[in-house]
Amino acid sequence: SSGKHLVIRPLQPSAKQTMWKAHDAPVLCLDWNPVNGLIVSGGEDCKYRIWDCYGRQLYCSAAVEYSITSVAWAPNGRYFAVGSFNMLRLCDKTGWSYSREQPTCGSVFALAWTADSTQVAASTGSGAVLFGQLVHRELSCGPFEVRQEEPASLTVVNVVEDSSEDLTFKDRVTEMSLSTTHLVVITASQCCIYATSNWNTPHIIEQRGTVSLIMQCATHFLMVDTINGLQVLNYDGRQLSKPRFQGMRQEVLCASNVAYCQETVAMVDHSDPKSIRLFDPLTAKQLGGLQHSIDVEVIAISQGKGPRRLALVDKNRDMYLTPTQGAQELNKLQIMVDTVRWCEDNTSLAAVADGHLVVWYYPETVLIDRDILPLTLLRQPAPELGKTSEILDFRGTRVTLRRSDGAVVVMSVSP
Repeated sequence: SSGKHLVIRPLQPSAKQTMWKAHDAPVLCLDWNPVNGLIVSGGEDCKYRIWDCYGRQLYCSAAVEYSITSVAWAPNGRYFAVGSFNMLRLCDKTGWSYSREQPTCGSVFALAWTADSTQVAASTGSGAVLFGQLVHRELSCGPFEVRQEEPASLTVVNVVEDSSEDLTFKDRVTEMSLSTTHLVVITASQCCIYATSNWNTPHIIEQRGTVSLIMQCATHFLMVDTINGLQVLNYDGRQLSKPRFQGMRQEVLCASNVAYCQETVAMVDHSDPKSIRLFDPLTAKQLGGLQHSIDVEVIAISQGKGPRRLALVDKNRDMYLTPTQGAQELNKLQIMVDTVRWCEDNTSLAAVADGHLVVWYYPETVLIDRDILPLTLLRQPAPELGKTSEILDFRGTRVTLRRSDGAVVVMSVSP
C-alpha cells in the first residue's frame, strides 16, 4: 500500500504496475488470498473493502466505529477475519458478516489462521492473545441437515422423518461434505465416511494432511489435502487414484477450478490458466485437455445421465459450453455470468447473469442449432440477488442461491 492507494507490482522489472485509490484515508492493512485471488484491505476510514486482482471493487463495508487495524484471509479462501478496536469480525469472501465479537482487549493488531481454516488467533493492544473457533456451520442436501454446534460433534437432522442423530468425534471437525447418500467428515486426525442410511458404522481412515476440498459423486469422492494432494477414494475409504500434472499446486485447488463427475476430473492448469486438463478418476490417466484464448476462472461439469459437458466462465465473465470428449469446440452461451451450476438430476444448467436467473433446460442445443437455443431456456429477473451471488444447489425444480447480503433464497423453475 502507498497512502490511500494499493499497488500491485509484477515480479518482472519491465512490466507495468497496477495502482488505484482504495480508501479515503491511509490503508493500514491488507491480505491477498492465493485460492480465490481476492484482496481485502482495511483503512483509517473505518471500512474494509474487497478487490479483485485487477483493482475492481467487489465490496465496501459500512463504516465501523474505529479504524480497521488488521485483516486476514482463511487459507481456504472462503472467509476472512477483520480486527479493530474491541472488535473481531468473521466475514464471507463476498463481504457480508457471519459474526461480530466485542472483546475488551483494545485494538486487534495481527491475525493468524490455522492451516485448516477453523481457528484464528489475534494479538491485541492490551497484550492479550485471543483465540477463535468456527462453530455453527451448517450443510443441507435433500432431506438432511448437518449442524456443527461444538468443535468435535455434529447433529444430523432428517427433516422429512423428523429424526436426528448426534455424531461425536475424538478431534475437532475441520471439513465436511454432504450428499443425499453419504456424509464425509474430516477431523484433525481422521476421515469418517457415513452412509446416510446408517449413521452407526462409519468407515474411518487415518488422515495426516490438512484437507481443503471435498467433492462427491455417486460412487466415489475427491479430496485435496496437504500430504497426498488430490486423490479419489471410494466410500469404503480405499484410494482409487491420484491425478497429477506438471506444475500442479494443490494449495490453490478449490471448487471453482476443479470439476468432478463419475467419469471425469477437470482442473484448470495453474501454470497456464487458459488450459483445462481432463483425467479419468479411476486410473488418473489424462484424457486430454481444452484450450481457451483467455484465462479460465470457473469450470463445472454436468452431473446427470448422458454425454458429459463442461461449462467454463473466463475472466471476462463469458460462459462457454464444450463436450469433454470428441471435437472439443467452445460454444458461447452467455455473457456477464456471476455464478453457474449444473442440475444434480438431469442435464439442465443454471446461471446468474446480468441480474437474471437463467436456466438452460437442454444446453446441448447450442451444439446442434443455435437458432432454437432461446426456446430452451428460462430467464427470470432477479435484481435482488446482487453481483456476488452464488448458486448453492440445483435439484429438480429448485435452485438454492445465496444473495450478496448472505441471505439464502430458493427459486423455482418449470419442470
